[in-house]
Amino acid sequence: MTPAVASAARPAHGLRLDAPLWAAMLLAPAAAWAWHALAPRGAATAMPDGPGLWMLLLVAPVLEEIVFRAGLQASLVRRGWQPGLAIVLASAAFAAWHLAAGQGLAALAVFLPSLVFGHAYARHGLACAMACHAWFNACHLAAIAVS
Repeated sequence: MTPAVASAARPAHGLRLDAPLWAAMLLAPAAAWAWHALAPRGAATAMPDGPGLWMLLLVAPVLEEIVFRAGLQASLVRRGWQPGLAIVLASAAFAAWHLAAGQGLAALAVFLPSLVFGHAYARHGLACAMACHAWFNACHLAAIAVS
């Protein structure tokens, strides 16, 4: 079994996350607040409606992590790419996807969290990447709510 496939098949181990991932999860609320404090008005700062909330908190984290982590990132690793480079390329594709979806320059801000999701996938599996993605989106929504 290749490392990428093994990563996707790895069972969850509770909250045994590594220090960089814990740090990213703890810093996510501050990063979301900073983005909303510094971002130009209109740059992904509107609170979505009910279906939009479900999309951001459940559907997008599940589907996007399947496509970009279990799909693209794992495929690159299977083809012999270094895991770190696979994470960077999958994250660039993730940001490009958000740019193509019409999010403008705000789409570029998803590149850094995407690196976290890629790390979570590589070290802890797909479910962890999905949970991290949902957490970052929740922090984003909380920052919108308080701004």
